[in-house]
Amino acid sequence: MLPEYNRSYPGELKLLIDQLYTEYKHKPFYPVGVSDGSTGGARAVEAFLHVIVGVEGIPIKSKLFFPMVDQMFDKDGSIKDKSYDEKVLRIVDAMTPLI
Repeated sequence: MLPEYNRSYPGELKLLIDQLYTEYKHKPFYPVGVSDGSTGGARAVEAFLHVIVGVEGIPIKSKLFFPMVDQMFDKDGSIKDKSYDEKVLRIVDAMTPLI
């Protein structure tokens, strides 16, 4: 999951990927953006695609965004919009044969 930081991904994430290059090489990446704004981390996902290619990862074309994440969950931590349950299950099903 890519939290948007200053219209990009956090530097700590890039540092992690650089340190674990061989573990991520030739692995599939399914970008998931998160932000407290309306774009759901779209800029972070777009910027991170270059990193995926740089480590010879396999970027999955479709993406998932969680906009206004601070308003997405109820007080018990359950997601309010139940359509995300189906979206996440589709991601897992799509990724399972690739892992």
